[in-house]
Amino acid sequence: MLATLGEVPSGPGWAFEWKWDGQRAIAVFRGGQCHLYSRNGNDVTQLLPRTRRSALRGAPRPRGRRRR
Repeated sequence: MLATLGEVPSGPGWAFEWKWDGQRAIAVFRGGQCHLYSRNGNDVTQLLPRTRRSALRGAPRPRGRRRR
């Protein structure tokens, strides 16, 4: 997830996003819960509560469970 300067990829099979400002995190969903991790593997869930809530709203629900 470390941003580096370079050419924008193109062609089939490529996707990219612009990072204008802020932080990046990987969202991991398990058992109806969401945890956010930095590119170094640090748990940043408590630092980004709004991002966690947004991720949970957009996440598919596990079958047979209700999201809180």
